[in-house]
Amino acid sequence: MNVKILKKSGFTLIELMIVISIISVIFSFSLIKFNGFNSLKDRIYVDELNNKILSFIVKSKMYCKDKDSSGYIRFDQNNNNIIYYNNLTRVYKMNLPEEFKLSINTEDNKVHINNDGMIQNAFSIKFQDGKGEMHCITVNVGTFYADIKY
Repeated sequence: MNVKILKKSGFTLIELMIVISIISVIFSFSLIKFNGFNSLKDRIYVDELNNKILSFIVKSKMYCKDKDSSGYIRFDQNNNNIIYYNNLTRVYKMNLPEEFKLSINTEDNKVHINNDGMIQNAFSIKFQDGKGEMHCITVNVGTFYADIKY
């Protein structure tokens, strides 16, 4: 009597369940890390925009002081940009990212700078990021102390 033992190639149910559970655990950790990465990326974009806006204001103040002439910064909410004018001539322009919405609490959306490079009025710049969160930059007169709130 010849008895042949047949071996079936394949996996058992237990082996399949273990592999599926390991893959699902790895996938869930990568998904958590990806959400954390997006949150960090948004925070970096907000910090970068804060720094760009403050640098734009400082650059405009220095221009007024160097040229000994007054000017103003106009915050254009419709086109989502910031423009510095000196004697009705556009000197600097900064476009904001599309996902950020800008608002400012000054008359005519302008900040006036005298020929000494001093800001004439205190103001707050508010912008909404891509996630819908509001951020605020408050600038004081004279000292140019800027308070950034998240």
